[in-house]
Amino acid sequence: MERQETPNSKAKRTDFMSSNRFITAQTLLERHHRGERNFPGVYLKQAELAGINFNHTNFQSANLLRSNLRGANLVMADLSAADFSHSHLQEAKLIEANLTGAVFKRIRARGSDFSGANLSRTSLVEAILTQGDFTAISAMGADFSGATLTQANFNSASLARTQWQQAQLTAANFNRAIASEANFAFACLRQVSSICAYFHRASFPGANLVEADFSYADLRHADLRGANLSGANLNGANLNGAHLQGANLSWCHVDGSILRGTDLKEADLSGANLQAANLSGANLEGASLVEADLRGANLNGANLSGAGLLLSALSGANLDGANLENANLIGTQIGEANFSEVVLENAILPNGITHPVDVRGA
Repeated sequence: MERQETPNSKAKRTDFMSSNRFITAQTLLERHHRGERNFPGVYLKQAELAGINFNHTNFQSANLLRSNLRGANLVMADLSAADFSHSHLQEAKLIEANLTGAVFKRIRARGSDFSGANLSRTSLVEAILTQGDFTAISAMGADFSGATLTQANFNSASLARTQWQQAQLTAANFNRAIASEANFAFACLRQVSSICAYFHRASFPGANLVEADFSYADLRHADLRGANLSGANLNGANLNGAHLQGANLSWCHVDGSILRGTDLKEADLSGANLQAANLSGANLEGASLVEADLRGANLNGANLSGAGLLLSALSGANLDGANLENANLIGTQIGEANFSEVVLENAILPNGITHPVDVRGA
């Protein structure tokens, strides 16, 4: 049977909450020094708490707006639903803390350690978290929009359905992170490392991914429309069903990648390394593949209509059933390529002659 709360017990609980809510920072520190660790709902706006050890302390639903917690220890503390907006948490330790539903809007927390913490539904909008450690955090539904996270570490983090719009993530580490359905629209992920990361159905429209490392990452059905992937490493990545319309993949490395059914319409793949890539059924209509290396690539049934393949290498590629209507193949190397059942209507062949002439005789 569920125990009913008596008027007396309810009054005691209310008194306890009230006694916490209106204490000063000095009173909090005195009570904490005496061994008390339970301060739910405390109101300490602009409190000076730098360097204090609050490990295992309960600050659930506390208001610490604009407070100074530089170097504070909050290991395994309960900070759920607390408000730390505009506070200073540089070099603070929040290892394995409970930050569920907390608000860290516009905090300054350079070099802070959040490793193993629970940040589910936490708001870190426009926070400064440069070089922060977020290793193995659980952050489903967290909001990092507009945050500065340069060189932050998200290795092995759970980041499903997180928000990163316009965040600054240059040189951040997402190796082995799980970020399915995450939104990185217009974010800067220049030189990020995302080796073996999981980005299934994640969104990167307009994002800066220059020189990013997505080798062996899962990007199935990801939205990369208009993204800049110039010089990126996509070796061994799975891009099945990904949307890359208008994306810039110039000089990127895509050898051995899986791009079956990928939409690369009007994408820029100039100079890209696509050796042995699986592009079967991919849509490359109007794409630029100038000087691209497609040796040994599988382009079975791919749509290359209107594509620019000038000076590209197709030796050993499989183009069985591909559509090269109106494509430009001037200077293309086609040795040992399979052109059976290829549509070449109005295509410009390697020697500059417009089809119909047998491509192997060109």
